[in-house]
Amino acid sequence: MKSNKLTLLITAFLLCHYSFCNNTKLFTNNHIHKSEKFSDSIIINEILFNPISPGVDYIELYNNSINEIDICNYSIGRIRESFPNPPDTSLKVICSESYILPPKSYVLLSTNSEMVSYQYVCSSDNFLEMKSFPSLPNDEAMVILCNQHKDIIDEMYYSDKMHHDLLIETKGVALERISFDNSSLDRNNWTSASYTTNYGTPGYRNSMAVDLLEEKIMNEINIIPEIFSPNGDGRDDICSINYMFDKNGYNMNIKIFNSKGIFVKNLLNNSLIDNKGSITWNGGDDNNRILDPGIYIIQAEIFDLNGYVKRMRKVVVIAP
Repeated sequence: MKSNKLTLLITAFLLCHYSFCNNTKLFTNNHIHKSEKFSDSIIINEILFNPISPGVDYIELYNNSINEIDICNYSIGRIRESFPNPPDTSLKVICSESYILPPKSYVLLSTNSEMVSYQYVCSSDNFLEMKSFPSLPNDEAMVILCNQHKDIIDEMYYSDKMHHDLLIETKGVALERISFDNSSLDRNNWTSASYTTNYGTPGYRNSMAVDLLEEKIMNEINIIPEIFSPNGDGRDDICSINYMFDKNGYNMNIKIFNSKGIFVKNLLNNSLIDNKGSITWNGGDDNNRILDPGIYIIQAEIFDLNGYVKRMRKVVVIAP
């Protein structure tokens, strides 16, 4: 073997009958190689590959270590499959100047920070704008992350079929990593971002992330405040329906009835949620007319694809 070439062992997914299957490929390349063990702790944490026009693709990274890491000259890329030829990989440098990623922190990569921030209603403080971004197809691909030495330090396969089964439309929905500690190549470690975060959490904690330090789990909802007055005076004009469940991936319905049991408001309908969050109600009906003072019943229902269903009811009062 010529000395200017490196022997590469890279796990790739070969396109077979329009679907990917695990395969190990041995080939040579002048630029990149995969270490036997990932040496860094920067991981791919979220990806948007089918944005709503005029939006752009994005990839979020997370520093899962206890050390500061400079991602200068790190690069991301996509492995292109052109069967029966060997995979072709093109890399895009993330940044050419020093960028320190603190421990347990996020950075969002895209070519248009302003557009991402606008579409997902979030701060762009953790955004890093790239001059050029790898092309991400809308159906499926393998994404790799390389350090400054061109070592592959993380890789993940994505597919539109990895989105939640009950989502009718997946355009504009990001795939989020569930656990920092499980493999990026584990398809069960990825799921759709939740409705309550507008289907994406660029630059901050994933809506579907599992917090292993969470000690208190409540399979219920709480209303704050239980008495509110939507009269526009700036005090208790809305109520918050707060929830916390034992896992991610539930779908939720929230309906509101008056004291006679008459349906008055459909607040949430078959929406994918994370394990904790909050939904607000301004006291209006389905036509956004403020309801009369009185007692109302908030009925919440959660269910999953395994047939689990749980219904909860809470009382709330609209004051004059």
